[in-house]
Amino acid sequence: MTSITTDDGVRLDYTESGAPGGVPVVLIAGFKAARASWLYQTPALEAAGYRVISVDLRGHGTSECPDFGHSMARRAADLEQLLVELDLRGAVLVGQSMGGNTVWAHLKDFG
Repeated sequence: MTSITTDDGVRLDYTESGAPGGVPVVLIAGFKAARASWLYQTPALEAAGYRVISVDLRGHGTSECPDFGHSMARRAADLEQLLVELDLRGAVLVGQSMGGNTVWAHLKDFG
């Protein structure tokens, strides 16, 4: 398991698989769901040649759950920091339930 640390000190865990040079696909699970919820979609994306990154945002899965920062704006900032840290330019963002809301918040705040 790998992780990044956000600018406010929270550890976010993620997994990466698939083609290193492939188009990155970032999978964001819904409320209280872990990145493992993408278990059945990941092999198909890998087989199609994508670089697959699934993330546990704060308070989800194995990532840290601090007493602060539980807002859509902060989720968007966490996602942005993951994208920058892993150099995921041109990534396809896929969100399920609250993960979809995170994508919308990211688009609003970061374009």
